[in-house]
Amino acid sequence: MDFNFTDVIFALSCALDHVEHELTGTTAFHGKRVAAIAAAMGKKTGLTQEQLLDLMGCAVMHDCALTEYVQAEYHGSFQKASEADLMRHLEIHCTKGEEHITYIPFRGNVNGAVLYHHENADGSGPFGKESGQIPDYAKWIHLAEDLDSRFDLSLMNRDKYQAILIYLLSNQGILFDKQTVELFQQVFPYEQLHFLKNGKVNLFLSGMAPSMQQNCTPEQLMHFSKIFAVITDYKSRYTRHHSVGVADKAFIMGIYYGAGEQQAAKLYVAGAFHDIGTLVIDKDLLEKPDKLTDREYQYIKSHIDELKRLFAGVTGMEDIIRWASRHHEKLDGSGYPMGFTEQDLDQWDRLIACLDIYQALIEKRSYKESVSHDKAMIILRQMAKKKELDEKICEDIGNVFMP
Repeated sequence: MDFNFTDVIFALSCALDHVEHELTGTTAFHGKRVAAIAAAMGKKTGLTQEQLLDLMGCAVMHDCALTEYVQAEYHGSFQKASEADLMRHLEIHCTKGEEHITYIPFRGNVNGAVLYHHENADGSGPFGKESGQIPDYAKWIHLAEDLDSRFDLSLMNRDKYQAILIYLLSNQGILFDKQTVELFQQVFPYEQLHFLKNGKVNLFLSGMAPSMQQNCTPEQLMHFSKIFAVITDYKSRYTRHHSVGVADKAFIMGIYYGAGEQQAAKLYVAGAFHDIGTLVIDKDLLEKPDKLTDREYQYIKSHIDELKRLFAGVTGMEDIIRWASRHHEKLDGSGYPMGFTEQDLDQWDRLIACLDIYQALIEKRSYKESVSHDKAMIILRQMAKKKELDEKICEDIGNVFMP
């Protein structure tokens, strides 16, 4: 099946940025600025359009495992880690990130681009690689990520630009090799850095290389979406398996209904993405043990609007986003955000809605304990009896996932 991974990665970059901001303090459009800088440097060296697309994809995904690692392994402030701990953290999250991107069907060889993006020219990075052992993609991403994190390139003036040049020269041979520093200076004179402002970086990127459709297998599509499901799930310690659980069950139910592997894979993606809008929701609110206020509840409900906003303009995913964005709709019109009724909701809309509730019931949350399969089915049947959920789908879920 054809799928535009580059467009989807860029669409999701702001969600990744929001999570990274919570952990490290980076600003909006960070991923896209890193991609723009790295791609401009790569273009100067003569990379082909396909190579540029690969580089931009790696740049946006450079810290795709950061949330998963910090939540699972560190349980603390990433910014307050000791130098020794930080080096260990960098090594593990780079390794996890490299594992994630192996599931993206890049057009060429991107080995080491994410794995070594925190390596320093003098060998003082987490893996001890010196300049000659580090792939160019990783060098460019490292410089771009470091500069934007340190200086916030969304805002530029001549004093800041001079500070950047001084920083690069003082770290030449230490953090960055001479060739990489000189390449940045050639590609980004003062005037050119203004294209990295939040309002201009999208245009800058679109001028680098045209996006392309890629043929991928259902397995590749599922692995790709699972990366973002894991990122979403690790937003909160109470949702560690929710999106992945919904995705896995959506695929199984798709096969059960005879949808075929490709259609079932698309259902998996819908399950994986259904809560991705929560990445821009305050974590403390997601984990609040008390009853939400009306205002807080309205804010939580906005994760559906965020999902739609993330994928606005991305073609080829309309049915996937439709299923994902309707997982809180009810057959009787009492759901949100649109208040659709059974006439508006097809089989797959209804399936994702049922699975979301079933998965949430069997998980522990800040405000409740997990329940057994049998107790979850009692609740689903009660909702089906009130015409909120599809009765047949609920019964099928009960049969398919019976312990």
